[in-house]
Amino acid sequence: MARNYFFLRIHTFLLFSILLSGSVFSQDSAQPSPAAQAEKIYLQLDNTAYSTDQTVWFKAIVTDAALHAPGTGSGVLYAELTDPNENIVDRKTVKLQQGIGNSFFQLAPGYTHGIYQVRGYTAWNRNFGPGYFFTTYITVAGPQDKREHDAFRNLTVTEDADKQRRISVLLAPEMADSSAGRKITFIITTNAKTDTVNMKKNGSGLYVPDYIIPASAEILTVQVQTENNITYSKTVIPDPEYTDLQFFPEGGDFVHGLPAAAGFKVTDSKGKGRQAEGEIINSKKEVIARFKTNKLGMGIVVLNNPDSAEKYMAVITSPATITQKYRPLPDVKARGYALSVRKVLNSII
Repeated sequence: MARNYFFLRIHTFLLFSILLSGSVFSQDSAQPSPAAQAEKIYLQLDNTAYSTDQTVWFKAIVTDAALHAPGTGSGVLYAELTDPNENIVDRKTVKLQQGIGNSFFQLAPGYTHGIYQVRGYTAWNRNFGPGYFFTTYITVAGPQDKREHDAFRNLTVTEDADKQRRISVLLAPEMADSSAGRKITFIITTNAKTDTVNMKKNGSGLYVPDYIIPASAEILTVQVQTENNITYSKTVIPDPEYTDLQFFPEGGDFVHGLPAAAGFKVTDSKGKGRQAEGEIINSKKEVIARFKTNKLGMGIVVLNNPDSAEKYMAVITSPATITQKYRPLPDVKARGYALSVRKVLNSII
């Protein structure tokens, strides 16, 4: 990645060690400010106020500070949710594609009520300090009334004869709003995309939606709003075997022609690590590497000669019950730096 300085994209402590042992030279005689080297980070949230049984959806946007162009820097963004007592209650690692990524924080009934901080940063921006992190605030209130949950009946996901997934739910809005009229707004959010769906009553006086869930949907939030502006929602995972697989190249990026190791993590629908194994294939479906997690769902895989013209894919081969078997690896950069850290006896080289 082109920058005015030959900075390696590494964590702060490694950069500090390099500065102690040698010099970093500039291509230009002028020294730009740190802001010219940092990335611009923005998190777009779906709301500013939530109850403890709702989901905080957000979209991450990372751009180059000088070019204002997305996708020229980091491949991963880190997001944190901090409660009023300054405790980090949730963390997310968000994969960026061309500088764009989506994720969510699932709130819980035990969360303290009050003002929460949402913070986003990249490993690169940690070199410049917290002043270059993105921060915003949301209000978290108590859980919604139990009667609002009673308005949802049999919220499930079904599959029709054409293998399309449909949401199956019966709604009784009068359970949440005794004066609810005919105007009911039904909103479905999948992967940070929101759709408004028309509702009709059936013969039993219940509202039944007809909605096909996108094949790419991994998280589904259903929200109902009455004409009196009373809202309630519920979040489900369409696929109980949902599994997430993320790769983190050592040094930040895979670089063309340079061998590189990448840490990886496999998590289930609740964000907990799960054991799995699989293969990395190229566009010709040739196996170029194999990987296997430890008991915590983590591990390391090595790509010996990554090619920037290739698109690599990870395939989970075990356990067989996992349905999201294919995950793309981060793109290989045509040019850049590769960092490798090894421990030999008592030294790190």
